[in-house]
Amino acid sequence: MVRPRSVRVRLRLIVLCALAPATVSAQSSTVDGVQAIIRGDYAAAVRILTPLAEDFGKPDPLAQFFLATLYHSARGVPIDPIRACGLFLRASVPSNPLANQSRTLAANFQELAPPMSTMCTEASVWPWGAPVPTRVTLATDRWVVIDSSGATVGYQGQERRTPLGLGGPGYVSLPLRHTTLQTTAPAEMRRDFIELFNWHPMDRSDTPIWALGWMLFEVVGADFVLITGDPSLTTVVASRPPDAFGVEPFVRVRVNGQGEPEWAVLSGPNPRSGAMIPVSSRR
Repeated sequence: MVRPRSVRVRLRLIVLCALAPATVSAQSSTVDGVQAIIRGDYAAAVRILTPLAEDFGKPDPLAQFFLATLYHSARGVPIDPIRACGLFLRASVPSNPLANQSRTLAANFQELAPPMSTMCTEASVWPWGAPVPTRVTLATDRWVVIDSSGATVGYQGQERRTPLGLGGPGYVSLPLRHTTLQTTAPAEMRRDFIELFNWHPMDRSDTPIWALGWMLFEVVGADFVLITGDPSLTTVVASRPPDAFGVEPFVRVRVNGQGEPEWAVLSGPNPRSGAMIPVSSRR
């Protein structure tokens, strides 16, 4: 693990050598992000560098390098070796003055294990995508916030964090869906469900196949409980997945004829009839 002081000292030298000429260029925001790292404001650095590094059309390799150091050292973001490796690999382009360092650091990750090498390559092909932070109010004293690294539930004045990896290479998230059901079986109660949807690429061609993934959660007290999911409700072939897409014909959460909550995959390659959602033991 890289120590904060070590990160700041090294980056001071790198900034002087590699970024000083860019302070008068269009990439000045990258300098702002690196200066935030130097002063220890890692959250600001992540906020500044991410859109520059993950620009779908013209990403900045210097921003990719410095953002990778944050994911490598868990500064301002949870540690994520796959994302760090992918960013280092993407930053190892000839136009980047830190290309050699980027290539070496990526190789260090890839040598850890064959699966890491494969995942690193995938993470270098596509910009990293994740859900837009979204807050859902469930009741006066109850809410949930979803972001790229998990969910935070607020309940009766307390907060509980559930870490989740909700992003990935090329992921394009759709708006989440909140469904409240009033059930009569196995008991009368209100139950709140959150569904997350994302497109993710299945190949690297010029017009790739995109699969629509689905994850179903229930908010139980202060817990965010995974119920089920499907990695491919349907697929489309396109250079980019559709920004707007109706998911209602594919999957639904509802109350069945017995008054129980159930989920059902209605169409697609793997349709499944309604499956009852039991009461969580955490309730």
